[in-house]
Amino acid sequence: MEPIYECTRCARNSGCRHNAHGVITHRNDKMLSRTTPLCSKRNLIVSLVACFVILAFCVFQLYQIVRPSLPVTHISADIDALDDYPWKRARQSSQNHFVEDFRPINQRGIYTFWNVCIEAVNGAPLVKKRQLPDEVVEYEETERIVVYDSFFRSGQNSVLTASSVNAFEVRWDIFFTNDEVPSTYDWSPDTAFFISQSCPGNFHHFWNDEFVMLYSLMNISNRLRPEARNHVLYRSPTDLSPSEVDCDDIHKYQDFLPYINVVHPHEVFYKMPSKTCFRNGVFGMANLNYDSKLVVQHVLSKAGISPSECAHLKRVLIVQRRQRRLMNANELLQAAIDEGFPDSVVIDFAEYSVEEQIRLSACSTIMAGIQGAGLQWAIFMPVGSTLIEIAWPQKHWGFYFNSFVTGYGIDHQTLATDRVHVNWRVYQERVRRGQVVPEEERLDMLHSSPKSIIDNVWKWADALVDVGSFVDTIRAVKTRS
Repeated sequence: MEPIYECTRCARNSGCRHNAHGVITHRNDKMLSRTTPLCSKRNLIVSLVACFVILAFCVFQLYQIVRPSLPVTHISADIDALDDYPWKRARQSSQNHFVEDFRPINQRGIYTFWNVCIEAVNGAPLVKKRQLPDEVVEYEETERIVVYDSFFRSGQNSVLTASSVNAFEVRWDIFFTNDEVPSTYDWSPDTAFFISQSCPGNFHHFWNDEFVMLYSLMNISNRLRPEARNHVLYRSPTDLSPSEVDCDDIHKYQDFLPYINVVHPHEVFYKMPSKTCFRNGVFGMANLNYDSKLVVQHVLSKAGISPSECAHLKRVLIVQRRQRRLMNANELLQAAIDEGFPDSVVIDFAEYSVEEQIRLSACSTIMAGIQGAGLQWAIFMPVGSTLIEIAWPQKHWGFYFNSFVTGYGIDHQTLATDRVHVNWRVYQERVRRGQVVPEEERLDMLHSSPKSIIDNVWKWADALVDVGSFVDTIRAVKTRS
């Protein structure tokens, strides 16, 4: 019987079929060749391709397992893939430094580099611009970031990093060189975290845009150990505009920093002493799928505060503010006491230290206040506590904090009021830089939509809260608990 040299033709021909034994036959049932030269050749090719695919898959899986222990550096999509650290040297140094002391992070826009130095700019300072709410401000970078011992890459690269959506500048200009670190440079014992800030003087932004993310990075990189030392460096300066002085106050919450082993106040990177080097530098930040409640527990532990120490207290904490004031706060306080919360207080968080603010919150079961950054302190209340947020959504100042407290096990209740009065003195100081708003313009602003989130006169209003509605909300909370 002559062999068939085109198995695909027979297989696709309507006159061909397979019998019960898998043998190709013709419609006249004459047995044809089971195995043909052409079919054998094609089967061999298919088998080889399949083996290659399986081998590639296995290699990829092995790489994923080994990768966390290797100092791989990849930069954002606008730069070619970067694997430019000497592998052998990194593994040798890891015996004393890399494995035990620090774990690199290279994922989701966060990159780790070794031998990161701050040095003077060659030539004229680099002029940068930062967009503020009401102006564009220029500033000069007098120093630059250099990564030494770069294996393949050299020259200037713009690295796009992960950060908060509220951050001002998320690209870092980094110079890579194959040279070794000069012997005259000084080595810092700290691990450096290069981050893009948003508003460090506002507790809501400090916590969500910075602290939680830093905690996540430091925990993953093994830098929360008691003996670890960390240094946080900002992308842009915080002293550019008098109108942003409160937002840019880097000292306001610096007492949080020792809780994550940060040994120096925050500062912009180019104010570091020239010729300072870090063994490890992490660029970018994100909350890498970390449970935020664990961050609260960590802070309470570091601050030496246990909720059980004040479990006997029955307190409604009423938050007063210097802007957006509760005009009848004392009436609300008496109502809370009458409802069975004898330890209730009215406080302005700005008058207390960081540790005192944490303790006041941890020892309360209900917090009530006008929508603003101070309500972020509610996260330190015991799980199952309640935040009562007061706002006037019908006048362009709505509710905001539901998604920022419920993830911490805090119940969120809203209380609307329409008895609000614009505080023109505060608005003129905070928004118009002292410029008086004419009466005609005031009337127009009161009857029109705000110009922007910043230039919103209703943001700077004071409010009266209906006591009956406040009592009803407290009673509803008591019923659920």
